[in-house]
Amino acid sequence: MLRFLIVVIIVAAGAWSAYWFVSAKAWERGLTAWMEERRAAGWQADWSDIEVRGFPNRLDTTINDIALADTASGWSWQAPFVQILSLSYRPTQAIVVLPNDTTLQTVEHSYRLQGDDIRASLALEPNRNLALERATAVIEGGGVAVDGNEGWTAREMRMAVERTGDTPTYRLGLALSDVQAPEGVGPAGALAQVTADATATFDTVWDLRALEQARPQPVEIRIDRADASWGALEVAMAGEVTVSDSGTPEGTVTVKVKNWRDILDLAVQTGILPESMLPTFTRALELASGLSGNPDTLDMPLNLRGGRVFLGPLPIATAPNLSIR
Repeated sequence: MLRFLIVVIIVAAGAWSAYWFVSAKAWERGLTAWMEERRAAGWQADWSDIEVRGFPNRLDTTINDIALADTASGWSWQAPFVQILSLSYRPTQAIVVLPNDTTLQTVEHSYRLQGDDIRASLALEPNRNLALERATAVIEGGGVAVDGNEGWTAREMRMAVERTGDTPTYRLGLALSDVQAPEGVGPAGALAQVTADATATFDTVWDLRALEQARPQPVEIRIDRADASWGALEVAMAGEVTVSDSGTPEGTVTVKVKNWRDILDLAVQTGILPESMLPTFTRALELASGLSGNPDTLDMPLNLRGGRVFLGPLPIATAPNLSIR
């Protein structure tokens, strides 16, 4: 009996070892084939090597010196490495680890992401297109800089996404803790806190085709609650919009702002609002705050239609384009 058990254990160990080596080789070949397919489709797709480790129970993959660029849509991304960590028997649930400094270039802007620890956990459907079921991204001690300017930093950035059933609808959550602005922007020495909960419906699901072909586009967005506090400044909003094929939002968002004059000054500091428009906005918002009964607080619906943002009958801004390139 003992000999039989030993034989069974040896056979099982040999079978599992063979399974791991076959899985690791297949995973490496699959990644290499996908990168080469991107080259054939006209992308830039470069890497120095792919390492798969973690025997006997893990498939921990490192792609070194990776650079991807979709010339058709105008975005590119490069990093000294990216790691994909998963269990060998559950490869569609993985942790993705990025380096402490990485850059994403789009048609309009360059984004530099830095952090002490940048990682995301992913759960994907076990099929060819790997549709996203849920994800959580966490950045510890990180910051984002746009176009080489001094960046905004946060003690922690956390984002969560969860798909609703088989539909292309996703619940979204965002939390930014202890956000610090560049020098000279906002209340001196104050740290901002931001939270948001929303639901977004797209024209198709987010899966591998979102990289290979075209990004899913938003159809409807519902903001259940979004809050930001920064020193004496407080903003809360909720609302729902539909999004046209051209990316134009239509709907109503209710905004409550405490100490709104300071927020106008902040909009001028950050370049969101031209200084020449400050008197016009101040007069309009003084009227709106007077109607609400508190001159320091705004509680108002903003109507988005025709590519503009309206406060009552008054157009106050251009609506953001929500197309995803």
